Amino acid sequence: ELDQSIRRFERALDICPMDHPYHLAALSNLATAKFRRGNAEDLDGAIALQRKTLTSCPVRHSDRCISLNNLKILLSTRFHRRGHSDDLDQAIALQREVLALRPLCHTN
Repeated sequence: ELDQSIRRFERALDICPMDHPYHLAALSNLATAKFRRGNAEDLDGAIALQRKTLTSCPVRHSDRCISLNNLKILLSTRFHRRGHSDDLDQAIALQREVLALRPLCHTN
């Protein structure tokens, strides 16, 4: 079922242009699905997709905090699996950015 979900998210990206309102969600959903599959190659792919999501998400976009947090989680996971300090450094920097955007992230 997860493989089928990944294929569907990939198809959604094929037909959803970058300026479409659901493009960011499709990228993020594909990244999450690949992460859940659990292998090293998919983790790297999920990180690349989540970076693309973050790059496409303007600073004042309401989903930026979610994108930052998702990438932070992926990088932290890769750090725990492989021990590369660069991943941890990037995850910490992303968390700092989330904290700096806190008023934007928590509008309720």
